[in-house]
Amino acid sequence: MEPFTFIIVDNGQPYELRWDGHQVHANLLDPQGFYLWSSATLYPGEVGEMRQQWFREWLGSSEDFSPAAILDFHRTGWGDDWNGFVMNREGLVQTVSITQIVKKEVDISLVYNDLLRNAVKQDNELTCRFLKTQ
Repeated sequence: MEPFTFIIVDNGQPYELRWDGHQVHANLLDPQGFYLWSSATLYPGEVGEMRQQWFREWLGSSEDFSPAAILDFHRTGWGDDWNGFVMNREGLVQTVSITQIVKKEVDISLVYNDLLRNAVKQDNELTCRFLKTQ
């Protein structure tokens, strides 16, 4: 089975369960922490660490962690077409969209950025639909 990462939140407590292709790693996460995950199949260990470093640099240089600032960080991601947060590997493998979900108490909004069509779709009415499914 290919490597993967699950992020599970149970009663407000986040956990990371990661399969590295050989064994499972379980980590308790700080609910107030900032995290970045990279695909193990697209970004080998040293590249994943480089992306973590970019993220740490951004965290250390920014005081704005608003949804708009986070989305801007994701969209601009250091300008590395091969390994950046918006990837384009000569048109063969590329990031096609960025989806952002923001939950505040019972309000949930979703912003879908279609990078291929340069279009943005936003839905601020998820609250009613989300609550009805529970």
